[in-house]
Parts: sequence; C-alpha cells; structure tokens
Amino acid sequence: MALSIIDTQKVLEQTQRIDDAHRALQLIPTAYMAWPNSASEVLLAGSFDGWATQRKMEISRTGVFSLYLKLYPGRYEIKFIVDGKWMIDALRPDWSQ
Repeated sequence: MALSIIDTQKVLEQTQRIDDAHRALQLIPTAYMAWPNSASEVLLAGSFDGWATQRKMEISRTGVFSLYLKLYPGRYEIKFIVDGKWMIDALRPDWSQ
C-alpha cells in the first residue's frame, strides 16, 4: 500500500510539472513568419535557435508560405531558403518580437 501511495505522489508531482511547463509556454509570444512570393518550397532559418534548424513553411490556398513560432522577446535575424536559395525579405531582414 505504501508503494502505491508513493507512486501516486510521483505521478501527481510529474503532472504538476507538466501543467506548470504548459502554462509557462503559453506566456511566450507567438510570431507569424510569412513568405508571400511564389515558390515550390520555403524553409525558415534564423538566429532564434542559432541557425541550427531549417523549418518547413506551410503553403496556404492563396500561395503564401507561413509558419508560427514561439519566440522569447528579442531581435532575431531570419532568412528564407526558397527553392534551395538563401534569401531575405527586403521589407523585414530581421525580426523583433
């Protein structure tokens, strides 16, 4: 019986930590990134993760590529990989969150 109570307490503590992490994540602002020009595939890379990943952007029915990211407040450099070529958005060479 004592082991069952200890196991239940551990599960409750883990659940509380998950709930706390979920609430903290909701406080981080969501940034909307978009590439409105024509392309077959668009990826996004940036200083927000040290240029470590290239995130695939989804295309809408209207042909706009977009992606939502949770970013801490700050200023970030971003680049788009458009059909394999690195490009910047001339109107927004960096991103402020």
